[in-house]
Amino acid sequence: MKDRIKVVFFGKEYSVVTDAEKDYLMEIVNYLEQKITKAGGDDPAITVSPPVFLASLEIVDDFFALQRKFDEFKRTAERKTEELVDLLESPGIQEEPLLVEESTEDPFSSRGNSF
Repeated sequence: MKDRIKVVFFGKEYSVVTDAEKDYLMEIVNYLEQKITKAGGDDPAITVSPPVFLASLEIVDDFFALQRKFDEFKRTAERKTEELVDLLESPGIQEEPLLVEESTEDPFSSRGNSF
């Protein structure tokens, strides 16, 4: 269910219709304010139009979602790497490399074609 949440962004009040939790929305708004302040300095005249503000919220939300997916991927990769290392270091694994005999026979000789 979508709710209308009022947020203050650079001193101006905006109503945002969203299904996100208020705390999450405020996290996005604060992140966006920090980035704009870093880029624009302490200029008190910073203004952002409502469409730009809403688009920026969506972009930051997309970024946060990708960050969560990346963090999960990284945790999974680290866990699987640890599992593989443990498996390779376990006493049941052969210490010597597996040798494969190479055949000197031409694999195409039975076809009757020569290349």
